[in-house]
Amino acid sequence: MTKPKTNQLKLIIILGALSGCGLLIALIAMLLSLTGTLGGDIIGSEITPIKNSSRDRIEVSQAYLSGMVGRVEARNSELYYYLTPKLNFRVDDDIDSPISKVEIFNVKLSNYPGNAIVKSLAPYHVNPYEESIDPYFNTNMLDYDFNFDALESKSKIEYQVVEGDYTQYIDDFAKSGDFLEFLVLVYKAGNFNEDLIINRDRMIDSSKYLQYAEVTPDKINAELSFIVQIAFENGESTYKEFKFQINGEEMVNTGFINFDPKIDGERF
Repeated sequence: MTKPKTNQLKLIIILGALSGCGLLIALIAMLLSLTGTLGGDIIGSEITPIKNSSRDRIEVSQAYLSGMVGRVEARNSELYYYLTPKLNFRVDDDIDSPISKVEIFNVKLSNYPGNAIVKSLAPYHVNPYEESIDPYFNTNMLDYDFNFDALESKSKIEYQVVEGDYTQYIDDFAKSGDFLEFLVLVYKAGNFNEDLIINRDRMIDSSKYLQYAEVTPDKINAELSFIVQIAFENGESTYKEFKFQINGEEMVNTGFINFDPKIDGERF
């Protein structure tokens, strides 16, 4: 996922042929690496959504995104950040046929630091109210090993549809409507020398990890998009594409991100 995209490669090849020298190619490649990876691919395989429902049955009652920057001290303060979209849906009470399937797919992050790796993570079958297990890493919350390479990135995330109005597990979805979330992980996003920072500043400030690594806002600015598709027992299906904006300046200056797309009340 760290290679230049197809259109970028075509541009490099064409300009290189016109110039008749390799210097221009090297210059363009360097500029691409400085500005991050633009036009990021869909994570995994692209899936064609289906909408054949006779009417809009689902209402978005809440939608927002949060994120945070972290580091792995054991790997020369290697940086990572995660983005967690959170959605809440209400299903019409007079629904003709109950929900049978809830899926998320075509996850795409439009920009990220050039050498970073991006993964879309599905939650495990974890009760966050009773267990001290991280729902995405499936380990004790106090015992992270940060083995991001071992995590499985999903092209499609499917939630277990269950009876009733309430759910206990983070990967469950109630037929009457429910809350869902997943996580986009960006790692190998940069690193910094801890000793140099401590000698200079006398401390490590967790809000400045990206600044320490000289990761600029233009490498973080991005749009996170994905599709939520909901199918019903009568064979009908509906979907909606969600889009969340990532403010690179906010991430770089504070180490956190929050975004409200202001779509509460929209139906699909």
